[in-house]
Amino acid sequence: MTLQELIKLKEKSFKYFNDEDALIAVKNNGYALQEVQTQTPKICLAAVKDEGRALKYVNKQTPEICLAAVECDPLALKYVEHQTPEICLAAVEQNGIVLQYVRNQTPEVCLAAVKENNEALQYVFNKTPEICLEAVKKRATVNFINLDTLKEQSDMVDLGNGILISKESILSLIKKSLNNL
Repeated sequence: MTLQELIKLKEKSFKYFNDEDALIAVKNNGYALQEVQTQTPKICLAAVKDEGRALKYVNKQTPEICLAAVECDPLALKYVEHQTPEICLAAVEQNGIVLQYVRNQTPEVCLAAVKENNEALQYVFNKTPEICLEAVKKRATVNFINLDTLKEQSDMVDLGNGILISKESILSLIKKSLNNL
């Protein structure tokens, strides 16, 4: 059955199509997956490769399908049921802001997110010196570092969780960042 024939069958639900027809439909519009009653891994993979957020309609997610979904559209991470570091890394390397959907943040994933987009710093739960310095290097707005709540200890600044960084290091990076504007 051709795509034109499928389009002519407006009244007919995709759930009655065979696998071949369903595959044609999802390759042309990944969201058609929501109407496919019998989902196969091949059909689901084709759907998320066309439209990553069609992952929302996948009945049985696999790591392969989830990875393909976030590679197509990093915002699909929102719908990944079982997030792995590999899937999360693939998503944040394309769009750091999707860090907000990462359930188990690792330093590697957070650093990759901030490197891709310094505004991702606002979604980092554990702001290590390395992550904060990367954000400052990338001209992150200082608001996300929350300087008002930092505790001073001699010439060191407490970033929380017992992480200390020298004021000189912060100032030096901010000055370098401003000079590069």
